[in-house]
Amino acid sequence: MSFWGATVITNLLSAVPYIGTNLV
Repeated sequence: MSFWGATVITNLLSAVPYIGTNLV
């Protein structure tokens, strides 16, 4: 569970700036 939690958080942190850049 802990491993998956870290993976999800890492993916979100990596995806948010990417998506934000694409939208803007």
